[in-house]
Amino acid sequence: MEPLILEGDIGPGTADHAQIGLSAQLTRQGAVQVDREPIAIECSGVTHFDSAGLRMLLRFRAETGRELRLVNPSQAMRRALAITRLDRVVEVRSRDRATTASRR
Repeated sequence: MEPLILEGDIGPGTADHAQIGLSAQLTRQGAVQVDREPIAIECSGVTHFDSAGLRMLLRFRAETGRELRLVNPSQAMRRALAITRLDRVVEVRSRDRATTASRR
């Protein structure tokens, strides 16, 4: 499965739309409830990320029933994940580690 793409400003006015976009990408890939692997989400294009974004990720995780793998999160995402310690709940990887892991 190709990584889903999350980009732009993920805040109070955009988080719901971002979640709808992730769900639509997952559906287009035909991976809904078929694959039990973590859902990889490419996050390098996220320019703003706050508590609304964190809630969105947790809702998306609950909606899909699958773990998340955040690939190459932006500095804004890394900061929010670290402050809330959600980086201990969802997998966070650099692009290099994700590429290496997918080749195993």
